[in-house]
Amino acid sequence: CVGILKKLAAKEKQLAYYPALTAISVRMPPEAIDVSGGFAPLVQALAWEQISVYQIHSHFTEITFVVSDKDADKAFTVIKSLSM
Repeated sequence: CVGILKKLAAKEKQLAYYPALTAISVRMPPEAIDVSGGFAPLVQALAWEQISVYQIHSHFTEITFVVSDKDADKAFTVIKSLSM
């Protein structure tokens, strides 16, 4: 897969390469779409635990955090602790 992407982007300038990343997704209930700042506690909790987030994708009631593999278990534990 990486080889195909590199071939397709052969004429592009590569700015960075981040191997060994993990995506963690959280789905909120449908009612959450009308709540401002609903995802903020998740982002704050990761920051408080000093977990670097490479990228965040959000769409209506779902948010995905991209973190390094080395932080994935800790990030999952932090996020899971908020859902209790």
